[in-house]
Amino acid sequence: MDWIKTLVQRLREQRQQCGHLLYLVSAAGQLHTADVLALTKWLSKVSDVNDNVAVYVLISLFEATSPLEDEDGSPEVARVFSDPHLFVAVSSALNSRWQNADLHSAMLLQYSVFHLEVRSRDTHVRGEVSVIEDEVGASLKKAISAGAFQAITRIILRSRDPRHSAERPEFSLGADNSILSGRAAHPDAIDERSLVSPEFRMYLLRSIDNLLTALIRRLSRTLRDIRKQEEDIIHGSKAPRNYSTPLPADKADPSGADGAAANNIGSLFRLIAIIYDEQPLDSAMPFWTDDDGGRYFSFLRWATESRQPATVVGMLDMMMSLSRGQSCVVFAYNFLSTGRDDYAGIEETSYTVANACSWSTLFMALHHYETRLPVSHGTGAPAVAIVGGHTSGIFPGSGAAPVQSRFAFEPGEIAMLGSFLRVLRNVARFSPGSSACPARQS
Repeated sequence: MDWIKTLVQRLREQRQQCGHLLYLVSAAGQLHTADVLALTKWLSKVSDVNDNVAVYVLISLFEATSPLEDEDGSPEVARVFSDPHLFVAVSSALNSRWQNADLHSAMLLQYSVFHLEVRSRDTHVRGEVSVIEDEVGASLKKAISAGAFQAITRIILRSRDPRHSAERPEFSLGADNSILSGRAAHPDAIDERSLVSPEFRMYLLRSIDNLLTALIRRLSRTLRDIRKQEEDIIHGSKAPRNYSTPLPADKADPSGADGAAANNIGSLFRLIAIIYDEQPLDSAMPFWTDDDGGRYFSFLRWATESRQPATVVGMLDMMMSLSRGQSCVVFAYNFLSTGRDDYAGIEETSYTVANACSWSTLFMALHHYETRLPVSHGTGAPAVAIVGGHTSGIFPGSGAAPVQSRFAFEPGEIAMLGSFLRVLRNVARFSPGSSACPARQS
């Protein structure tokens, strides 16, 4: 049976090589409009995203329809954006029935950028900015509500070398296909085979980064509208609760469920975090240096205004990855010190919208929980464990009866504090002078 396994492995490698070649043809601007449509229709019939060729086709389509790749003025690339028949045909293909929801939502997200570029080049609507933004905004909202950010995140994690998942468990997949932060992947979720070859992974990350760059640069208004809508839904569905008293063990916190159900913007932040977590050090400098007219930095400032715990967790994860490298970490440290991109001296400030994401506020939160947690004196006192927003009694093996705490964490706050500690770890790792940070805030 070994020869069968060897044959299957060779066939898999040949399929990956063909997929890589298709990507190179697409990146060179040599895909014709008919090729783009044919690949889109083929992708709609794929039922399993674990078919490794599907990922290569998806990324090839990303590359072929990315406006950032038109900077060299390739005639074939320009034809992709100026052919009205292709635009209509691709729209029809995306409105048809797809076999795989992740592939469909990912293509819908790329289509929103493609839609913007096509409409911007249309001489009949050029200048009517509101018409273009409304059309594209509807396409983008449809893609995001279908879970496009989560789908692309799962594709990235599945295409990662399994050894990377074991060595650096910053982000991983759970057994139920959920996305985990700061925890190792569940053994049942680890596949010994990567969806793509190691040589192709850098191209995959670059194409997805180009997509997110286009969203940040050109569709930030729609992203703001989506987050506002999510926050309005959560605020309207949540009833106030006193978190100084624990929930019964058989009842879940409704706020956690609501936050998970409407956390697309948090998923965007986490997707950015995953991409830059694997990039070379200091790759995130464009986010800090305002070289692009301030749009990246404005995006960061907007991200720090997030208020829902699940969104804040994603934002802090993004900050962790964007602070990798000795140059980036200086900007990140000052950003969290002052809330601005400068090196002015910092003073203790109160909690406001402008400084919600700051060292002072985050350390203040740690101090708040420290003072609220029960303190045990003496060796005979039971140690109370607080997990997932519920009091779980004592740690196993203490030999004492369960004791109920008078205070419980909201589930989202546990993840939020964990993300903050990972940001602090990165700053301590890359910044030689960061040891002064905890001392100044103590």
